[in-house]
Amino acid sequence: IGNVRVYDDATGERVLRLSGTSAKQILPGTYRFEFDNFTSPPFVVDGGESYTISPSDYKVAELP
Repeated sequence: IGNVRVYDDATGERVLRLSGTSAKQILPGTYRFEFDNFTSPPFVVDGGESYTISPSDYKVAELP
């Protein structure tokens, strides 16, 4: 994973920058993940859960 910036969806404030594959903890809430060339739709993070986030989780384009 490259650099991913994590933004609080409600405030638009950047709360975290992810780099590499090490696990990070964030509070429950709704976030947007900004990759180098794509920003995810709102993503709800529940407490006590583990998630793996990558650009391949999102359908960025569809080729005929």
